[in-house]
Amino acid sequence: MADNRTINQLVTPDGEAACKATSAPDWFALDCSEPAGGEGVAWGPVYSLPRAGNQVKFFTTGASYYADVQAAIASATSSVFIAGWQVNFDVELTPGKTLHASLIDALKRGVHVYVMPWQNVPGAVETAALTTALAVALLNGVEGVTGRAWCLTAVAQSDQGLGNVLFSHHQKLVVIDNRVAYCGGIDLAYGRRDDDQFSLKAGDRRFNELYNGCVPGIYEPTRMDMRHCVAPLEMLSALGSTGLMRQLATFVTSPSDWFAWPLDRLSDAKKFAVDKGSAVQDWWDNTNLFGDFINELQDQVIDAAQAAARSQQSAVKQKLEAMGALGGANAANASSALLAWLTGQSLQNLPPDILAELNRGTKTLMWAIAMLTNSNGWRPPKPYDRMTGTARALPMKTPVIDPAVQPRMPWQDVHCRIEGPSVYDLSKNFVDRWNAVASQYEAESAQYRNAISRTSAAVPGSQALLSGLARLLGALGITLPADATLPRLTGSHVLTRPAAAAGKCTVQIMRSASKTLQNLEASARRSHEKAARPQNNCLKAMLKAISSARHFIYIEGQFFQASHGASGAVQAGLSGPMGSLLELSRSPAYLRFKRLLEIEGAKPSEIFDRIRWSKIDDVARMAGGPEFLCDLKTVLKNIASREALTQPTTPQSQLLNPIGRALIERITKVGIKDGRPFHVYLVLPVHPEGTLDTLNIMSQVHLTMHSLVFGEHSLVNGVRRAILTDRIRQEKKVSWAQAADEVKRMEPRDIADRVTDEWKRYLTLLNLRNWDTIGGQPVTEQIYVHSKLLIADDQVAVLGSANINDRSMLGDRDSELAAVITSTDAIKVPMAGAMTSVAREVHELRVTLWKKHFGVGAPGRTASALLSDAVLKRPGVQATWEAIQKVAESNARFYDLAFWYTPRSGARPEIQPKEPQDEDSGAPPASIWPTWKYQTYLNHGKGGRLLYRMPFDPLFWRAPTRKDVTNSWTPATDAQRSKAPAAGPAGVQGFIVALPTNWTHREDNLFSKTHIGTIAVNEADPPDTSLAMKSREGRESTV
Repeated sequence: MADNRTINQLVTPDGEAACKATSAPDWFALDCSEPAGGEGVAWGPVYSLPRAGNQVKFFTTGASYYADVQAAIASATSSVFIAGWQVNFDVELTPGKTLHASLIDALKRGVHVYVMPWQNVPGAVETAALTTALAVALLNGVEGVTGRAWCLTAVAQSDQGLGNVLFSHHQKLVVIDNRVAYCGGIDLAYGRRDDDQFSLKAGDRRFNELYNGCVPGIYEPTRMDMRHCVAPLEMLSALGSTGLMRQLATFVTSPSDWFAWPLDRLSDAKKFAVDKGSAVQDWWDNTNLFGDFINELQDQVIDAAQAAARSQQSAVKQKLEAMGALGGANAANASSALLAWLTGQSLQNLPPDILAELNRGTKTLMWAIAMLTNSNGWRPPKPYDRMTGTARALPMKTPVIDPAVQPRMPWQDVHCRIEGPSVYDLSKNFVDRWNAVASQYEAESAQYRNAISRTSAAVPGSQALLSGLARLLGALGITLPADATLPRLTGSHVLTRPAAAAGKCTVQIMRSASKTLQNLEASARRSHEKAARPQNNCLKAMLKAISSARHFIYIEGQFFQASHGASGAVQAGLSGPMGSLLELSRSPAYLRFKRLLEIEGAKPSEIFDRIRWSKIDDVARMAGGPEFLCDLKTVLKNIASREALTQPTTPQSQLLNPIGRALIERITKVGIKDGRPFHVYLVLPVHPEGTLDTLNIMSQVHLTMHSLVFGEHSLVNGVRRAILTDRIRQEKKVSWAQAADEVKRMEPRDIADRVTDEWKRYLTLLNLRNWDTIGGQPVTEQIYVHSKLLIADDQVAVLGSANINDRSMLGDRDSELAAVITSTDAIKVPMAGAMTSVAREVHELRVTLWKKHFGVGAPGRTASALLSDAVLKRPGVQATWEAIQKVAESNARFYDLAFWYTPRSGARPEIQPKEPQDEDSGAPPASIWPTWKYQTYLNHGKGGRLLYRMPFDPLFWRAPTRKDVTNSWTPATDAQRSKAPAAGPAGVQGFIVALPTNWTHREDNLFSKTHIGTIAVNEADPPDTSLAMKSREGRESTV
């Protein structure tokens, strides 16, 4: 395909055509064009045309973005719009200054605040949307506030029907005074405020801000720790008129200082008395937990002290604590689950039926809060002083990270600030979304109001939960307004035309938006127009940039999951680690206990119904029994997780987005056929955020590795095919088509053997990592790449919230926002040897990122050889990618030697020795759990075991206690050496490491072959914990 360097038109600040078609870099995607690589894609309409005259500032650290947005809020005079996948009221924008405090200051100046986080589904992904909505509502009761704060939580509006609960509102957007807008990959959320040092140490971070989604917390906060924390139930009670209820709800989650210390001592004594002897505790009946709690709220007590004492000793409090200790997912019904959620308990891996019911209940509660707190003239009955002081949200999950021994997870992300004409498009996106959400709430008003008006607790199913909600609201003194009208963004807060030029950047705002979302927005505008196709603009923008690149492409992304044809060679059956999590028959004690428990021959999905629960205690008393029951719990929990992720969704057996194919085509065209210097750099996380024993994370690793390396038409294999095709063309003097046809008939393994690592001439695959000494021990953690950035030729940047996966790219699933940015402020750099004009702002963005990753902010660990202009300003030439690959591969070797548990290409010989029958060269591939040893890696179905603990195991980080029980495939609690040796890696330069391209080779870590569209989640699923199971005898049980 010949390069086409023409666009149809540019747009003046007032939105009119500036002139006829003119010669210009072809970076912008228009309705009339179809980019190369997108053949067969049904394109939806682009959201906006390019607008010239913008000033753009890029942020390469969360700390710099947060400081800038905090300053912008501090100068706001009219309005603040905030939209995000996650928005946390107590996130620290600058040390000691939270978003909540910043908004209070703005409201005291008369500013109007609109906050729109995604309405997450409790039990699936927790983002604290309820806490955010309540905190924003309570801003209106702060003394001295003259402005107004509104919050509407946005329900995902995908085109996936019943699977809608698994998709999200994923945009990250802030607009101040309709004058300045921020967009990119960074939410105003916990853990994102990082700098260029990528420190693993806690510093001033605690609880939610001390974030690491890749390891389990081991520190259980004391009541003294949490005396300033607020739970949703307490905040909900502050909306009502019953003051005593407010005090009682406060005590449930965060007792006063004078109660906290003795309660902690009592808790310590109880924990000391726990004995490991019974692996299965008696099931505590939580069926009437919600009703019990409401009855307590309605009891007439004399004063708050009596209420506090009564609450502390009540059965309700004990049940809530038990639910928290067991992960919350053993709720007997949705009512119990909802109450646990309101009091800050974890709700991971709820069974699908309870999850669906809980989703209906939480949507009803969110509707009630929205209708109350956003109604005309509403203010809290009285100021709630706890929310204006040192209050913080309860930890989103407990235990929490222990800073004395555990690392935080550093965060890499990119964001931008835009001033000028394109603020109009970003503001319009927020206004349209806000008004659509308000209309949706109102349209469903009668449904929700009728649902909670029936107060009989005796009715079954969802109505029992909803009637409980009505009783709760009544007990708190909350009365819903009769008028079901929510505020719209109109008038002075809505831009009617783009602003005047403010800089030299041309910006085009693009979206991923389903037909459902577009239709809701049109309806809110009173338009009858119906969308024919999803807006898949973000995909179109990336393909346009890829197909126009002539020197290099730099991608920094949270995901790379793209169409890759048939999966690469995998052994029959699930990998050893995945099999141990899903197949009870792989437990070493299965043969011993299968007949006793009457599960012989049962399929994994049948164990739940067939198991003889009355024999559980017998098993627990037998040698090896506790470990087998731990295996049983693990398997049943993961079966529930698999069902929850696959039951409500549309089947999908292959990834669909063509980003990988487009990259292959561009490398083939420019680098191989034309023979010009051309290189693609990818910086990715080594694995998605989450623990490596989580099914979803393991399957995402599988999809990523097959998209990059193992798949028949993976990125690496596609480049290999092109290299071999060119070689055959030249050697045999045949056409490209004839050579390609010959290569097509070859097996992927034969192609790989002939081409080996020549693909590295065109591809550099990188991860980021850091290490430190914490608690006297060397520790390491990946630097989590959360960016959604593509740069081509230092001429254009595509930056936003859209990941390279089907959820973001296809348009019919998650809602996304991206900006395509270039500039007329040109400078000359020796891009590929010859001096080339580039966009100053984009060039400086990439150079700043490269300096950061090469360690410019880490004295003593800087990759000095990579900081010269010869590397930084010449990304397309061979000397540059060779130098970067050399440092990255060296760093990877240092980490592999120092830490046995990190992802790696080849297994350590101490873990998996080479087998004589193995005909492949080199070390055997490392398992997804690198300390896992197969009985034989030539037959994964025979299973294996962990020789050393992995970081996803709490016992990796702490000493065993008497109540700990391990799986049969992990080191025993009394093992003399359960952790592999570790040492500080000498010689590491900067933060780049080579991506381990042979990691998980031939392993099958895909837990579902038919529903992969929902496996690739855009953000983290917190580690799951437990599962509710109904016994054959009809009672509830737990293991």
